[in-house]
Amino acid sequence: DTERLAEHINRILNLAKIETKTYGGDFVTADLVQTVQQFYQHNSHLFRNCDIRIHDPGGQAFLYPINQPLFEMLVMNLLNNAIKYNDSEQPGIDIRFLRMKNKLHIRFEDNGIGIEKEDIKKIFRKFYQAGAGRPESLLPKGCGLGLYLVQNIARMHKGKVIAANRPEGGGVFTLILPAPRV
Repeated sequence: DTERLAEHINRILNLAKIETKTYGGDFVTADLVQTVQQFYQHNSHLFRNCDIRIHDPGGQAFLYPINQPLFEMLVMNLLNNAIKYNDSEQPGIDIRFLRMKNKLHIRFEDNGIGIEKEDIKKIFRKFYQAGAGRPESLLPKGCGLGLYLVQNIARMHKGKVIAANRPEGGGVFTLILPAPRV
């Protein structure tokens, strides 16, 4: 359909800009908790059927230099994937912020179908789509660029994203950023 084609074209254009380091915008120090909360508030209409919970770490600020449009693209892709690979009656996503040693962790935990063990490291490759052995309704509907974009955006922010399965079912994607020097 036209909407999905436009989304694919937009991803490819953004990817080209990111790979050639011509994606504009400045890095500004922002509170990541507040940034994610505002992103969700402005885009909640896209996630009407979902139960998205943003866990505030006790009013503690998570200050980090970000390129706001790129960071929001990363969040959007992770939320979209959590919804796309979910066969629950109501997709649920918990977003948690943690300080671990000298790192900031943002965990996107979902109640979806999880990730096949053999796909965990491959899903960040360009054009890779997980899905072998999945029900027809949960086969990839994208072009295999979403998580590749996520990983590249994380690298532009001096971080990385890792994937795992939750013991109780579902997947978890963790954005790991170095703690900023104060």
